[in-house]
Amino acid sequence: PIPVAPTTVTCNDVTTKWPRKFSICAKTQASLEQSAIDTREEIKVDRRHQIDAAIVRIMKSRRKMEFRDLIAETISQLSAHFKPDIKTLKTRIGSLTEQQYLIRDPENQSVFCYLN
Repeated sequence: PIPVAPTTVTCNDVTTKWPRKFSICAKTQASLEQSAIDTREEIKVDRRHQIDAAIVRIMKSRRKMEFRDLIAETISQLSAHFKPDIKTLKTRIGSLTEQQYLIRDPENQSVFCYLN
């Protein structure tokens, strides 16, 4: 082992200057902004999955439901986690219709039916 010389550390209790402020360089700010954008995109994807799961859960239990009732029920289920946007809900219902989880009732177009 290398011999280490004893070191004495003292505390300066009479300091009158405030701590200096450091500015973050532009590269770091740009990377922070990019990471914030990436985080927002990840949150959007996670919320899409939560919305899809809530809609399928509701429709599995009800089998048939009017559009406005489905929107209201989905909002009430997801309000504990986040406030879903109605436009997003409409697009997610459309996506589930394309994926053949839901279909519109042939007799009443405002009613959705769950497919097994």
